[in-house]
Amino acid sequence: MIDGELFLGSPRWWPVVLAIGAIQLVLAIWSYRRLSPDPWRWVAAMLKCVGVGLLLICVLQPMQRTERPKPQANVLAMMIDDSHSMQVRIEDGDLLTPEQSFDQAVVAAIGQPTPWQSRLEQDFDVRRFQFGQTLRSVPD
Repeated sequence: MIDGELFLGSPRWWPVVLAIGAIQLVLAIWSYRRLSPDPWRWVAAMLKCVGVGLLLICVLQPMQRTERPKPQANVLAMMIDDSHSMQVRIEDGDLLTPEQSFDQAVVAAIGQPTPWQSRLEQDFDVRRFQFGQTLRSVPD
């Protein structure tokens, strides 16, 4: 969502900007060549040209266009795996099955909305499903 495209708000000003830029460049070179033979005069001329060039770019009004989903207009499905592979018990001591560790995490989060789910619900119509042998809708 952060990627976007650059475009110009006033593209019809291109000919004017190019003409003013060319005239300014010629005038800067012409006026600075008549000064003393100090080598810093060309640095000053280039800085003047860069400054005017940046101002001319502003005349073109460069903008960035990004796309965001309309709030609650797009559906996002959240799927929870409840298949047989998630219920396999590991025989080594205190290790929990994935289902048990998930259940403990859910119990720990009850009463506290998770920030990432709340953020998703602001932009999307979130629908939760549980799948294993069958697919079924779940409220939470």
